[in-house]
Parts: sequence; structure tokens; C-alpha cells
Amino acid sequence: MMDFIRKHKIIVLVSTLIVIVGVALVFRLGALKVSYTNPKSGTKDISTDTEIDIFFNREIKDNEKAQISVDISPQEDLSFLFSKSQLKIVPKNPLKTATTYSLDIKVNKRKISSFSFETLLFTPEQIAKEGLLQSRDDLAFGEVYKKFLSDFPWYLSLPIEKSTYRIVYDFEKKSFRIRFKIALSAKQEETLINQALEELKKIGVPEPISYYTLKAE
Repeated sequence: MMDFIRKHKIIVLVSTLIVIVGVALVFRLGALKVSYTNPKSGTKDISTDTEIDIFFNREIKDNEKAQISVDISPQEDLSFLFSKSQLKIVPKNPLKTATTYSLDIKVNKRKISSFSFETLLFTPEQIAKEGLLQSRDDLAFGEVYKKFLSDFPWYLSLPIEKSTYRIVYDFEKKSFRIRFKIALSAKQEETLINQALEELKKIGVPEPISYYTLKAE
């Protein structure tokens, strides 16, 4: 009878020690908390092929990995990779475009943190395709623009602004338009026209120079 009581006391003592050691270990390690995430909460224009990283406040023990879960909305199939204090979440398929994703991180089914992010309007493939088309458009525009400047090298020097007149080029009439800013006599207009033509020659406009004038408004 004494042996039974002694064995029972030993079992109780060992069980108590195990509980105390377990509690001490948890206390020493501290509860798992999320330190930061990548993407950060509220981030926009995230690529649809992104991987999601969750960093905890300490290293994740092997026996804790099964206790960690992540809920994502809208629902996606996810793979989980643990490395020290990091949990890497890899979507098995590309995420949806123009979608706000919300994630809840749980330990033992208890939520300890949450964050959200918004994906790009287009997939990387679409962006690459659009970029190629844009590059082609830019190249075509560049060639047209170079020819335009070759034909009209003086265009970048327009308009010519003076206190008494303004000069622009009228592509419809293929002539320079000289608009007077003040009321003038016929002789004054003639003088200003000659001055305007000299200004056009200075910026490289070849003679004869086609022009017309407009009275002050």
C-alpha cells in the first residue's frame, strides 16, 4: 500500500513538473505576435503573382506551426513555408486583378492580427504587353515628331510674344498669324509687320514668309 502511495506521489510530482516547465517555456518564449507583413496593410498596386510574408516577434517552434492558420478573403489556395520567425504564403494560382484581399492570422483559431492589400488592375503579362505596344507607339510618335521638327524647325520657338503683337503658326492656312494687341494706324501696322517678319527670320523661317494679320480685339 505504501509503495502505491509513493508511486502515485511520484507521478503527481512529475506531472506537476512537466506543467511547470511547459508554462515556464511559454512564458520565456512569449506569445506569438505579428511584427510586420509584406505587403504592408493598405498597400495598393500589388502584383498578382506576389508572395505574402508574415514576420513574427520570435522564432516559430515546430510544435507551433500546426497551430498557425491564415484566412484569406476572397478565398485562394495557399501554400505555407515556415523559416525561423517568418511565414511565407505562396498562392497556388495568380491573385485576381483589381481586388482587395483581407488576411486574418490565427493561432489556435484565435485571430492575432489582420491586414489587407489591393492588387494591380492588370496582370504582369498584360502590363508587359501594354508596355511593348506603348514602346511601339512611342517609337512611331518619335519618328513622326522628328520629321515634324525637320519640316518645321522653327516651331519650338513659337509663339513669339511682344507687347504689341503675338505670332503663331496657322497650319490650316499654312501661314503665320500676326495678331495686334493694340489699336494701330496703318503706318504703325506696317512697321510692326516688318518687325514681326524680322523676328521670324531670326528663328529660321525661310523667305518668302506667308502671313496674315488680325486686328486687336
